[in-house]
Amino acid sequence: MTSPLRLLIASADPRFAEHIRTCFAGGHQVMGVAADARTMNTLSHDLTPDVIVSDDRLPGSDEGVPVGCQNGAHPAPVILIGQGRDAEPTDWAGHPVFCYLVEPVGPKDLYPAARLAVIRFAELEALHLESEVLRTALHDRKLIERAKGIIMREANLCEDEAFRRLQAMARASSRKLVEIAMSILTAEEACHPTGH
Repeated sequence: MTSPLRLLIASADPRFAEHIRTCFAGGHQVMGVAADARTMNTLSHDLTPDVIVSDDRLPGSDEGVPVGCQNGAHPAPVILIGQGRDAEPTDWAGHPVFCYLVEPVGPKDLYPAARLAVIRFAELEALHLESEVLRTALHDRKLIERAKGIIMREANLCEDEAFRRLQAMARASSRKLVEIAMSILTAEEACHPTGH
C-alpha cells in the first residue's frame, strides 16, 4: 500500500481549494492552503509537502506559474490546474511543474498525477545530487592534477611518484587529497603569482 500524500493547495479561490481537498479526502493530508505565491513559498518551507496542487491563476505567480519552491522554500513538485486556453508549457521552464491538468478534474485525474509527480520529482532530485557529486569530483580531480604537476616540476618526479607523494602527505596530515592539493596550489601562487 502506498503512503498517504501530504499536499499544499495554492489558490485564491475557496471553491477550488475545497474541491481539491475533497478530491484528496481518502486519507491524504491537506497541510495548508495558500491564497498567493508568497504564502505558498512560506507554507512549502514550513510544512514540507509532498506535492503542491495549484490554480494556474494564483496571485503573485509568474505568468500563471507559481514562483513556488524558490528562495529557500521546500522543493516539491507542482501540479497546475487551469482552463487550458493559453497554457504554454515553455512558460514553465525552470519551475517544478510536473503536470498541467485542464478543468474539470476529479480524484481519478488528480491522484495518479500527484503520485507520479512525487515519484518523478524524487528521481530528478537524485539525478541533481548525483550530478553535483560528479561535478565536485571532477573539480577535485583537476586540482589534484595541477598539484601533481607542480610536484613533478619542482621535485623532478614522474607522475606516479608525484601522486604517491601527494597521498603520503595526505595520510601523514590526516587530510583529504584535495585539501593537500589546494595547499600546494596556494603555495605555488604565493611563490609565483600569476598576472604580475
